[in-house]
Parts: sequence; structure tokens; C-alpha cells
Amino acid sequence: MSILRFISTMLLLSCFIVPSHALNGDQSYARFHPVSAKQAMVSSQDALATQVGIDILQKGGNAIDAAVATAFTLSVTHQAYGGLGGGGFMLIHLAKEQKTIALNYREIAPLTAKSDMFLNAQHDVDRNKIGFSHLASGVPGTVAGLLYAQQTYGSLPLETVMQPAIQWAERGFPISQRFASILLERKQQIENWPASAAIFMPQGQLLAAGDALIQKDLAHSLRLIAKQGAAAFYQGEIAKNIVADMQATGGIIGMDDLAQYKVQILTPLRTTYHDYQIITMPLPSAGGIALIQILNMLKDYPLAQWGLNSSKTIHVMTEAINLAFLDRHLYLGDADFVAVPVDDLLNAKHIEKQKQQISLNKHRSATQLTSTLTTVKESPQTSHFVVVDKDRNMVSNTFTLNYLLGSGLIVSNTGILLNNEMDDFDAKVNAPNAYGLLGSCANKIQPRKYPLSSMTPTIVLDAKNNPVMVTGGIGGSRIVTIVLQVLLNVLDHQLDIATATNSPRFHTQWQPDEIDLEQGFSQDTIDNLVQQGHQIKVKTGPGAVQSILIVDDTLYGAADPRIETGKATGY
Repeated sequence: MSILRFISTMLLLSCFIVPSHALNGDQSYARFHPVSAKQAMVSSQDALATQVGIDILQKGGNAIDAAVATAFTLSVTHQAYGGLGGGGFMLIHLAKEQKTIALNYREIAPLTAKSDMFLNAQHDVDRNKIGFSHLASGVPGTVAGLLYAQQTYGSLPLETVMQPAIQWAERGFPISQRFASILLERKQQIENWPASAAIFMPQGQLLAAGDALIQKDLAHSLRLIAKQGAAAFYQGEIAKNIVADMQATGGIIGMDDLAQYKVQILTPLRTTYHDYQIITMPLPSAGGIALIQILNMLKDYPLAQWGLNSSKTIHVMTEAINLAFLDRHLYLGDADFVAVPVDDLLNAKHIEKQKQQISLNKHRSATQLTSTLTTVKESPQTSHFVVVDKDRNMVSNTFTLNYLLGSGLIVSNTGILLNNEMDDFDAKVNAPNAYGLLGSCANKIQPRKYPLSSMTPTIVLDAKNNPVMVTGGIGGSRIVTIVLQVLLNVLDHQLDIATATNSPRFHTQWQPDEIDLEQGFSQDTIDNLVQQGHQIKVKTGPGAVQSILIVDDTLYGAADPRIETGKATGY
């Protein structure tokens, strides 16, 4: 019986039997059931945006139309995580053509950016400047990326696709407790900028949970984009407002930066894992390379036999993950600026040599690991969603502003929050960014260069090119390990997609040399890992995943409950 056939059978029986892992002490597993549908499905971090995607599908739009409508709506209802002032990656799988396209609409460094632009007089990184100033923003790519996808692969008029986002911005919506907490966390940055304070502190007080967030300027910007296309953002009124703000506050994005922005159409990375094809993002996503390296180091280990979240499974996964993150530090950057040995990094010989460093009984510390090649960071505040339509076209999209609310700066008269993606570059070699990823020369700041990202939108097909799964996550450097664990939970441990999503997760990334465990791991597991030499921290880390699993002719979706506003819906 195939893995997916087994999962399908277990889903039918789930009402009558207790999952085996529930017998091991964690009864919570039995509570998680996926949403199912026959025709189409959307899963995102926001219920309003998910419903917009479903509505577009029911109006006759395809997965790309629904994805773009969902993304524009998230830019209104979930702007703290991703919006028009940011950038991202999109994987599009066209079922009829059996073709997958990777779109890079990542932010790019301005033309006058300099490698030392965030260093102070003591040659240390100025965290305020790199995080919360106009200099922190890369040239946004979201509008260009979404419009390219919709106009190239969509089927509905752009104004139809964008109308729901315009309406939510104009009419407003009640903010969640989570969003209210984000505003409180970023109060200082909001107060510093009049345009930001006008929206998030309308009467001098921060919006609270349940208050309506009304964004008239953002609605106006969206209308301009719906009518004028990308030109409105990159050459017209919005562009002029962005540049005016930059010139008034010491920012460096100019009209030429915006006018020259282009979406990159890339060839996705591919590998096989067991009987499945894994398709994911190439550079400037560091996540795709890492995911493929880790899967290939793990594929010959009997993870299913060792068990989900057993100390043996976690130990071997940790060792493989650390080796991949070491390669990231040593070699990865924008391939247009540095010679990145991608073929060598993904070569079976290199993978095998890396794998030979893994001991089944003892953790190798970060300082003991080496990379065998002879050739020579980021935020949990990201937004991810997935879409599958009736024809089994699929979209996996991740986009971001970087920190919560990006830089906190709303461009005057536009309602658009700016990103602070310049922190995803390495402002100083061997200095950690805000998320602990160490700097390298390959990822240093240069004009018109893309910073590395861990965003890892991923699609799974079977050996006959039939769609199996579409997934991706948020969480900065944790994205790689989140996506990895959900894939293994389904493909190795045979969990349904909701249980695979809800299961306790862990994270490691070479440096710092530790494993972060969510609540839910047994004390025996923790003790065994400590005996093997691992440093353990038990804490709730940021990050969430959105996924849709296809079994026979049925879609099963799950929105990660770690983002309480998320929802999967189908019909």
C-alpha cells in the first residue's frame, strides 16, 4: 500500500480509532482533522483572505487568479507580515502542461547601496538603522510579481481579482488580538512616523483587538494598481510618493530603482525523495538548496521505523540540518554577483561526504563540522499561502516585509508599509543578523543584488507527475526546518496533513549550536538528546505552515494553528 493510499484509508477510519501516537501520551494528536474538499482549496494565515481566494475560484478563476487575490487581500488584512512594500517567491504548477515555474519577486538593493552602509563608527552593525529607517528598505517586488503572475497565467480581469482587497481596505475589518499585540510591540516605531501613526493610532491610541482598521490610502493605491498595472507602483503616483519620502528622510530608493525592477522567471530546483518529486525555489532562496540537501542526506535512514519525534530521528535530522546551514554560510549568495557552486552543493558525492560526518550516537558541534567542497537570516514575520484549483493547478507563495510591520514606515499618501529586507544581507561578515544567521562575503550588500532568503515554497508530485502536496511556511530561518518536518511527517510518518502540521516541531541551524523544541516532546527524548551532546532549549518558536495534500481525487488542507487567524477552506 502506498503512503498516500495509507493516509487516505486512515482518514476514513480516524473517527473510529485513536492514532498510535496518541497512545504514547499525547492525546492532542487525536483532535486534529484536515479540511477536505473535492474541487478546490485555499489555505492562508487569514480567514478573510482565504475566503477571497475561494470566491475567485468559484467565479471561474484559476489557482493563479485566486493566489493573486489572496495575496492582495493579505496585503490589507495581514499587512504586518507581507504587503505591497515587500517581496517574495511564487511557485506555479500548471497541471495541463506538467510544468512548474518559479517567480522571484524578492526585494533588491538600491542602486546606491554600499556594503558598509549600516556600520557605525565602531564598525558595528547599527541595528536601528538596518531595521527601522528608510535605508532599511530594499526595492519592493510584490506588486511586480503578483501582476506578472496574474497577467501571464490568470484568466480573470485584474480589477476583478483585486476588488476584494480594495473593499477590505476601504471598509475596514476588526483586527485580531495577535495584530493588536504586534502594534503594541512596534509602538515606538509607529509613533516615529506620522503616516504610520495616522493609521495604527488614529486618535493617538493604538488600535486594540476588535477595533476597525480602515486604510483609505491603501485602497487608493490598490485602485491605481488595478487600473494602471505595475506602472502605477514603479513609475507613477505611488513611485513618486515613495521617492519623496525617501528624499525627505535619508532613504536611497530613487525613481530609477523602481523603474528598473524586474521579476525573475527561474527554473525550480528538483530532487526525488522515496517515490516523490520535490520541487522548490532556487537562489536567491537559500531554503530550497538546504531542503534538497537535507532530504538527500536523510533518505536512506529508516525514519519511519525510528518514529516521529523520537530522539534518534531528531538527532539525525539535526546533524543533516546543521551541515546544510554550514554550506549556506560558506557559499550562498546572489548568483549574479558571486560564484555559487549550486551543482556541487547538490551533487550526490558532496551529499554523501557530508552524510559521512553524521554519527548515529553523538552530536558533532558546530566547530567540528566541515564542508567538503573544493570550490569555493531573516524574519518570522512572513506570509505564506497555498492554492489548488479544480484542474489541479497549484500555487505556493511566500512573501514578506521582514520584521513585524517591516520597518514600521508607511509611505505618505499610499498606506503602504515598507520592508526592512536589507537586514537579510550580511552587513558585517561573521556578525549575526536579527535571526542568528551569520554573515558571509557572498551575501554582502551590493547595488541591484538580492539578499538571501529562507522562504521555501514547495510542491510535491508523484513519479507520474500527479500533484501530491503543496506547502510552505513562515518563520525566517525556521522555514526550512518547518517545511522539512511537514514533508517528512507526511511522506515518512504517514500522518494526515492536519496532524503533520500540528505535531510538535524543533529547529536547529548550525549556529547557535542548539536545538529549540516546542512543548510536547517527552522528557525521555530530551534526556537522550542531551546524552548525545545536544544543547536543548524548550520554547515556542515563531513559524507556521500552510499545506494542501491531494489523495486520489480529494483535497485535504490545514492552516497552522500557531497563527490563530489562519484558515483552510475548500469546496
